[in-house]
Amino acid sequence: MARLGVGSGSSEAIREKLFFLHREPVRHYHNLRHVEECLMELDAESTGGLDRDEIALALWFHDAVYDPKVSDNEAASARLASESLTALELPGATIERVRRLILATDHRRMPETDAEKRIADIDLSILGSSEVHYNRYASAIRGEYRHVPEVTYRIGRRKVLRNFLERPSIYHTHDFRARFENAARRNLRAELERL
Repeated sequence: MARLGVGSGSSEAIREKLFFLHREPVRHYHNLRHVEECLMELDAESTGGLDRDEIALALWFHDAVYDPKVSDNEAASARLASESLTALELPGATIERVRRLILATDHRRMPETDAEKRIADIDLSILGSSEVHYNRYASAIRGEYRHVPEVTYRIGRRKVLRNFLERPSIYHTHDFRARFENAARRNLRAELERL
């Protein structure tokens, strides 16, 4: 926020709101730990620039609104970000870029810009993690959907996994493909077999 020209006092209420939202009881995976892991992936990248700060801001907001019973969480999170950042008087162009970055994390459309590709890949980095870490993630996702009967969950989860596996590449950037593509495919196939 400081690098984008926002004073610490002005952003404090938003920070507290984001912390509160990410601690909701329904969140087993889409919580502060997920945000932290995404920010660590961003920090591990060698690229910098203005879009790096915008990506970081979008990562904080990308799952701010999360209800596993609905399918428009990213759109709702993007609206919350737009409202919050407008109140901080950030430039409209910055707010629009952050909004589009958040929408790129719904993974239902192809990201258009390099920054959108980077945030989408960062959000999916968990898929290419170690087997133990991936299995914790898969278990946490099931926890978020505990309201869904087992048979229904398995059908829906299989569809999600197959959608990723049917892509020519899960990741959009060369670095993420090199680091995570093979492990992600292995993890997804293993979970699919368990279902």
